[in-house]
Amino acid sequence: MIIVNGVPRTGTHLVKKFLGMLALRDSGHVFLSLSEREPLRARVLLSEDEKRVTSVPSALAFDDEYFAHGHIHQNWRNALSDHKVITTFRDPRDSAVSIIQWHEYRGKLQEGHSRADENCLLDLLKHGYYASRRDRSWVRFVRGFLEWKKAGLVLEFDTLGTVTAARAIAEFVGYPVPPLRLKGMVKGWKGNGKIWNNKPMHISMSSQHPSKASRWQDWWSPKVQKVWEETDGPKLLEDMGYE
Repeated sequence: MIIVNGVPRTGTHLVKKFLGMLALRDSGHVFLSLSEREPLRARVLLSEDEKRVTSVPSALAFDDEYFAHGHIHQNWRNALSDHKVITTFRDPRDSAVSIIQWHEYRGKLQEGHSRADENCLLDLLKHGYYASRRDRSWVRFVRGFLEWKKAGLVLEFDTLGTVTAARAIAEFVGYPVPPLRLKGMVKGWKGNGKIWNNKPMHISMSSQHPSKASRWQDWWSPKVQKVWEETDGPKLLEDMGYE
């Protein structure tokens, strides 16, 4: 099975959209392991509010005509070595801003916050992703995915929606597409993505610079920068190759 993996809000749903355009089938499964202490688990999303937990072996028992979605800690690289994994990466400052915007849109901000603002961003940077608060910081949470850069296909968020990324995905999953047809598919790939329940994604994708969907610079006040430095954010950017 093809597994589309990455930190939340790094473009995983856009990759899923393109796999669907290649006529691969969505298995309906989501794999989660959001920290080094959390076992890999699988669930089936039946509706926006209804989820059914299933066993990991049964969820993985699909061939490469199917794909699944996941946010999977790097501790599980070896366990998924028999599967093709596509991992997306994005500037962690942009993904942090995108997360609070997305959760505000869904009405599911962390407790104590009513809107996406500076305090909400500071909380995320200090205490980590909502579903895995034990990670203590956003930087530590993102670091739990860096080893995936050594496995499978790695895609940068800024390349999604381009012919280069489309060709890489098609070749990786074994569905090569003629150049002219590939260009036509990319036209359909650009624009709004879809989330798992086929609703539009909150933020549109720019045809040339998808990262403009959430500009971290517009949010990075001196107070935010101070917390970013205290949690070792600059070193994370260096290790990820962004600075």
